[in-house]
Amino acid sequence: MSKPPGKNSGIDSLTLTYSTRLQIDNVEDRRYLDNRFEYYSHIEHELFNGLAHGRLETKGLRDRTAHKYDISGRQANSLVHKAQGRLASLKALKRLEKSTLTQRVWSIEARIESISDTISILKQDAAENVITDKQLRKLRALKAKKHRISLKLNQLKQKLAEFDKRACSVCFGTKRLFKAQFHLEDSGFASHDDWLRHWRKARAKSWYFLGASAEYLGNQNCQYDIDKESLCVRMDTVKLKHIVINGVKFPYGAEELRAAQQNGQPVTCKIQKTGRKYYLRVSVALPKPADVTYETCGCIGLDYNKGFIQTCDVSGDGNITGFMKYHLPNSGKNKAMGETALRTAVKAIADKAAQTGRPVIIENLDFTKKKALGNKHVSKRKKYNSMINSFDYSRYTEYLESACYKAGVRLSKVNPYKTSKTGSQRYGKRKGINTHQAASYAIGRLGLGFQI
Repeated sequence: MSKPPGKNSGIDSLTLTYSTRLQIDNVEDRRYLDNRFEYYSHIEHELFNGLAHGRLETKGLRDRTAHKYDISGRQANSLVHKAQGRLASLKALKRLEKSTLTQRVWSIEARIESISDTISILKQDAAENVITDKQLRKLRALKAKKHRISLKLNQLKQKLAEFDKRACSVCFGTKRLFKAQFHLEDSGFASHDDWLRHWRKARAKSWYFLGASAEYLGNQNCQYDIDKESLCVRMDTVKLKHIVINGVKFPYGAEELRAAQQNGQPVTCKIQKTGRKYYLRVSVALPKPADVTYETCGCIGLDYNKGFIQTCDVSGDGNITGFMKYHLPNSGKNKAMGETALRTAVKAIADKAAQTGRPVIIENLDFTKKKALGNKHVSKRKKYNSMINSFDYSRYTEYLESACYKAGVRLSKVNPYKTSKTGSQRYGKRKGINTHQAASYAIGRLGLGFQI
């Protein structure tokens, strides 16, 4: 059997993060960690603001940071890396916001043009004195509606014009808590000093340690020993000292962490404080497993819908061999339960694909534009808008890509154009299957290179 042709549409790398709670009984250790949280968070905020406003050059930034704040080069590298990553993610989010804002402007302009055409027709009837009372009331309502929409359009255009002028900024500690200083009594603070204490705690909650493959256990300043179940954190003191935390166990992911350390991979750690509790989060890259799927075995076509995933097993010659429906009862309702059900479903699909040797085929959908235009004709498209906004396709794709990556299953995406309509028309009555089964069958045939 030969490998399937074409490019794998799945992810090329996968980083997994595992979390566990730390039991720190020593008061001095807790006080030291809190102090480091505040100090390094201050440095990170300075770096982020300097990079966001163009005051800092990336070349030689690590060495300058280490010299300015009198910290180790490895710690400075961690802070620079975190600030740059935060800025990159914020810029990506801003690009998405700008695209969504542009789509909304286009949508409102189209609505105003449509309303203007109707108003012109009614005005012509009014000029010829052939307009009815009902049409006259409609004309007045449309004029008022056009005025309201035009005001909204001007606001969006002004916001879009100023979009590129604003620098990328983040309010560390949340804007809500920042504004609370102006309403101390209503926010539950006894004084401004009380607010300031909470504000500083909210801005300093973590300590980040960037991993390195050349270091022992994948990290120089924060080393987790799986066999001893201990965490050793290097202290920033004149004499080399460490904080040792025992009894550190991960409920899952221990084998992945052990394999990463044995293979000399970087192990990135972060100690985070939530309330009075401390947590350790460890991130490692999962090596890409060997591909266990072949085109000659056929494929599994997936049709994702609100509330369920319809799959179709397609043979290598393009025929149906079976169907399976995975229900998602909490989709669009309870977020946590919905995510659990979605993870369980996509894992079962990936495991089945690995056992049968069949690649997984899905539609290459993007609902960003449709969600941006979802407010158009709300009364006529209420059901459709509800479906679109509860249809978390990006999370579904993320979970499916991760599950297929771990199982060594090839994932491909096809053009979604008229898969449901064409599949239903060509295979629905002829094969006695419903619309969603026909759509999953059509998606599978497209993935194998057949026509629908």
